[in-house]
Amino acid sequence: LLPPSAKIAVDRSVILGLRPEDLSLCKIADGGPTATVLFTEQLGSETFLHCELHGKAASPPTRIIVKRPGQLQCEADQRVGLTIAEDRIFGFDAATEAVLWS
Repeated sequence: LLPPSAKIAVDRSVILGLRPEDLSLCKIADGGPTATVLFTEQLGSETFLHCELHGKAASPPTRIIVKRPGQLQCEADQRVGLTIAEDRIFGFDAATEAVLWS
C-alpha cells in the first residue's frame, strides 16, 4: 500500500491519508486491496461509496470513502477491489501528525 518513495523507520507508526477521488474500483482478482460496501451516496454527477477495508493492514477495520464519477450501482455488503493512486498517498507520523511524505 505504501508508495516506493515512502522511507520510514520500521518502529514508527504511520497514518496514511487518502483522498476519496484517488481510489478506483477494480476486479477483486487483480490482487489489490479489497473492501466491503457499507452504503452508497448517489449525488447526481458522482457517487460516494462508504466502505470498510479488508486485510491485515486494516485491523481494526478501517472505513474509507471512494468517490467515482457518475451513478454507480453497488449494493450494501458487496465486496469490491480497489486501486490506489500511489503517488497520491500522504504519510503522517502517528505520534506528532507531522507530514512524512505527500
